[in-house]
Amino acid sequence: MDPYKLPSTQEDPPLFGDNGVNNNNIDEAHCKLIDSLDRLSLATATPLPPSPRLSSIPSYLPPRSVQATRHVPVIPLQANQPVQSVTLQSNQPVQLVSPQTAGSVSVRDERRKSITPLQKRKSTVSLRSVSQPLRSSSPTPDPSRRTSFTSAGSTTTATSPAMHPARLVFSPAPETPIPTASSVAAEHFSKELESHRSGDVNTQTAVIVHDDCYGHRYSQLEAPKRTLERIVERPERIRACAVGISAAYVLLGSRYAEGLAPKPSLSLNNIDVPFQIIKTDRKVYLSDAAVTDVHGTQWMSELKWMGDLAESRLIMDGNELARQRTEEHDGLGTSGPALNTNDLYLCSESVNAFQGALGGVCEGVDLVFNSGPIQRAFVCIRPPGHHCSANFPSGFCWINNVHVGISHAATVHGLTHAAILDFDLHHGDGSQDIAYDHNSKLLNKTQKADLAKTDATQFKEYEDAPPYTKAAIGYYSLHDVNSFPCENGERDKVMGASLCVEAHNQSIWNVHLETWADLDEFWKLYQMKYSALLTKARSFLRERTIELNQERQENPNSPLPKAAIFISAGFDASEWEGNGMQRHSVKVPTEFYAKFTADVIRLSKEEGLSVEGRVISVLEGGYSDRALSSGVLSHLSGLNENSEYKTEWWSHNQLRELDAIMAPAPSKGRKKSAATYLTATKSFAAKVIAPGRDRKSTGDLDPNIAAHLPEVSWAVATGELSKLIIPDSRQTLSCRPAELNRQRREQSAQDGGLDIPIPEKGRQLRSRKPKESTPVPITPRPATPRRQARKGVKTPKTTIAATTLPAASREASPSVGASRRKSTSLTRAGTPRRGVSPLNLPPVPQIPTSVGEVRGCTRIILNMPAREPGRGRKLSGGAVEHHRRGRGSKSPKKGKMKRESNSGGSPAASAGSSPLVAAKDAVMEDA
Repeated sequence: MDPYKLPSTQEDPPLFGDNGVNNNNIDEAHCKLIDSLDRLSLATATPLPPSPRLSSIPSYLPPRSVQATRHVPVIPLQANQPVQSVTLQSNQPVQLVSPQTAGSVSVRDERRKSITPLQKRKSTVSLRSVSQPLRSSSPTPDPSRRTSFTSAGSTTTATSPAMHPARLVFSPAPETPIPTASSVAAEHFSKELESHRSGDVNTQTAVIVHDDCYGHRYSQLEAPKRTLERIVERPERIRACAVGISAAYVLLGSRYAEGLAPKPSLSLNNIDVPFQIIKTDRKVYLSDAAVTDVHGTQWMSELKWMGDLAESRLIMDGNELARQRTEEHDGLGTSGPALNTNDLYLCSESVNAFQGALGGVCEGVDLVFNSGPIQRAFVCIRPPGHHCSANFPSGFCWINNVHVGISHAATVHGLTHAAILDFDLHHGDGSQDIAYDHNSKLLNKTQKADLAKTDATQFKEYEDAPPYTKAAIGYYSLHDVNSFPCENGERDKVMGASLCVEAHNQSIWNVHLETWADLDEFWKLYQMKYSALLTKARSFLRERTIELNQERQENPNSPLPKAAIFISAGFDASEWEGNGMQRHSVKVPTEFYAKFTADVIRLSKEEGLSVEGRVISVLEGGYSDRALSSGVLSHLSGLNENSEYKTEWWSHNQLRELDAIMAPAPSKGRKKSAATYLTATKSFAAKVIAPGRDRKSTGDLDPNIAAHLPEVSWAVATGELSKLIIPDSRQTLSCRPAELNRQRREQSAQDGGLDIPIPEKGRQLRSRKPKESTPVPITPRPATPRRQARKGVKTPKTTIAATTLPAASREASPSVGASRRKSTSLTRAGTPRRGVSPLNLPPVPQIPTSVGEVRGCTRIILNMPAREPGRGRKLSGGAVEHHRRGRGSKSPKKGKMKRESNSGGSPAASAGSSPLVAAKDAVMEDA
């Protein structure tokens, strides 16, 4: 029997580790080894201090209370026993097995008891060392060493399935990220916008945005980059407005610096905010009564038809603005004029954007007219609408958003009269035309009485007509008469932009912008001229209210007067607008928008106008990012109930910070230096651990003390709030050239299920014609004397044996062309170039030892090129002797030969030369 195991009636099941080794056998062998060491220590003469003995209980089991007189059995772990995490507390001693049962005391154990155990530093390094896998062949470590790894109050985590089922697993506590200014602002605004969605805010102003307005984009295929840069009505306009909205919220509500510091006692329920930010997904379809009352059924049906076919038309022929129908008898044909392709475009998401913009306007109208706290609203939508008439779009405008809002207010909320104040740079010719045509159908008190007397049936129809048809609309505009639509000087446009009338049921007043030298001059213009719009609007609202009250006295069934002010808020007259829009340099300072809006708010609160503070502002123009962001900031500062703003908010330095938020500068990465022998390799860099981070001790930090939060600047707060307003789940930018690739769009259209007959395009293999077998005759060029002279030059100063020459003939050799091709490898002197090997040159025949008229022998004629008279030295007897000595086979030395020309073999060319050269033209004769 094992002396370290109690006798039992039932054998304990063996315990296996994760590597399949029986741990019971290991523990038994380990205990036997300890016992033998104890007996060995008793044999020593000098006793040593005792040392603590290793426990026979496996280290992966919790300590158990044992008796001193009995051995501790090994407790196996059942297969179905759940794994539990073990916690070692510093105040919970590890109980050891007493060595008294062995009948002796280990000297080494006594020594170990006298030594104070080392207290290791609490760090992630020690935790990492504990979590290393244990080897099955190593002895079980002392539990007292395990307790040194765990400090007071620390606990261990649950074991991992991949590790031993009962092993202690230590993992460091997750580090809390260090708060930054951006994280503090993002967390605060995320919570605050949740209260905006629930409506638990105290404010009288609302800002409405609609994400579908980003979908209207210029999508002409294969459009060059220069064309895309000239498109000013783009989705980025809404992004710039979102930055302006965020800046107004932060500055008006003091949501920066100390104002943004979280307070434990502060609750986000019913908090005071400068305005409520509402993201709506409401849509008003083009077939809605509020839309068709303004634009009619025919034009809206045609616009819906054009929008549905826009994508297929862009792919087929690029003419998405065609007004002709594919079906002639569908009842929806049109005979209207062609649309202007310079300022209008459509895409697949355009109709969705139009309906979303109308939904935003109607949402703002409902908020203002309902019984809630909201009295003013700014609707941030696109495309604009004040250039669109009842049945013709123009100037980026497809639907007149403001007039649809008036129609919705009259139909749903009983609006009786409304005033439109337009401060866009361009005259709202569409809004004025709709208002004029609408008012011309109204009947004043006298006209109603006359109609009742003459035609009772028609008078009854007028009384039963929808409320919108009887609502009076006044239009008051401040604009530049030299800009669109009057830029070309068209008579009707200029007269319309200068119309001022207060008769025939009309109330229309136009004021032209003027140039100014300084701010004092501008504010004088504002007081003397521009504020006349407010005076005319006040007069219209008051007179209409008085008229309705008189009708109500005569007829109690008449509606109560209920009015509202609509603002066509265009910011393209801003001093920060681009030169493309400001071609005539007629601008207004940024503070104008705050001042004018604040005056409108005061006007809406006056008694006797029936407005009761109801103001709905709708975005119109404004095309540069800075003009929009600064203009919206100034406009919302005046729209706020407090109207307490500071002019330095839109100073140049402040606006530069807003520009950085809208278009952050690209970060310039560090230039990578060339690698040297001192540069670390990738494998070495992967092994490097950041020093100090894992070994940093946090045991002396009090968790109850909160870390100091960084101060949040207004620019950082504005940027984080704008990120929450601008959606990240959809495209919010204009189309890039890569998106307008024709092949890509065709493929996406086919994947989307569009039935478009797309022709086969792309590169096609051309058919190769078979090569003609009949040779083409080549007409030789006539040889000039100089060219003919050069034809004879094959190899200068080369003797040719008579047997290799043909019969006496002066005709050109058929190898002349070949000699011309070979001449590319020869220098001007006839010597080979450096790249030509002498081995490739043709062999030179040997020259006989005797030259002359010798009977019985073959007569050799040396065909040597003669030099031109006056060039180089002439051949003499020395040259003849040179060949007589048999050295003619050697190549001339490089650099010694000069340019020589062949005379063509004429006797005249050889006149005056040596006898050897004179024999050049002789024929070969046999002996």
